Amino acid sequence: PSNIERAKIVVEKSIEKHGGWIAYDSLSSLSYSKRILLFDSSGKLESDRIQYHTYKLRPNLSGSSIKWVTDGDTISVVYNDRSAVKMVNGIVEEGSEKAALNTFLSGYYVTFQPVKLMDNPDQLFYAGLDSLWNGTEVQVVQPLDTTANADEWWYYFDAKSHLLLANMVKHNIRYSFIENLVYDSSTGITFNAHRKSYFVDSHRKKKYLRAEYFYSDYQAQFKEAY
Repeated sequence: PSNIERAKIVVEKSIEKHGGWIAYDSLSSLSYSKRILLFDSSGKLESDRIQYHTYKLRPNLSGSSIKWVTDGDTISVVYNDRSAVKMVNGIVEEGSEKAALNTFLSGYYVTFQPVKLMDNPDQLFYAGLDSLWNGTEVQVVQPLDTTANADEWWYYFDAKSHLLLANMVKHNIRYSFIENLVYDSSTGITFNAHRKSYFVDSHRKKKYLRAEYFYSDYQAQFKEAY
């Protein structure tokens, strides 16, 4: 098979491992809490924030949001009809549309991996076998986004279990490596429960821990029993 076909096979096996197409296709809504810890290069805690994510998937993504509190202000990023706005204490922030849309779609894209990789299956590229820091053998898939200045991504799937174990992203000239440490399968679909994100070099050598993420309180609704 071609590199594209091999990549599709890897991702399809992972989707099956994470719950399967029928479960994903039946999902009407998903909500969860996400705790985000950010650290500086010395290991000092910079911030500790809890976000509340709500994704209404049917009949479409409209009415979805990401909310959090900063310095006593309630911040919401609300998505409707393919556009988004940022709201501060219920008031729309002027000129916030582009950044708000990026924030929302980034959260949505990360939440629904590996299934979102199949949005553009013909852009997938199988990059071969590799091993993670702990020696686990992984199959590597890259989505080849040809958009100018697009981030470059690598996805690492357990060669035996097919779980999505980690990913790396090159944003401008900086590399981040994010490992999935604990999973939550309480909804019938396997989502992340604990992740760590490191700044690394191009060879995945750790520079320092930049962020730690904890996901909890997953609530899912399905359109029908599946």
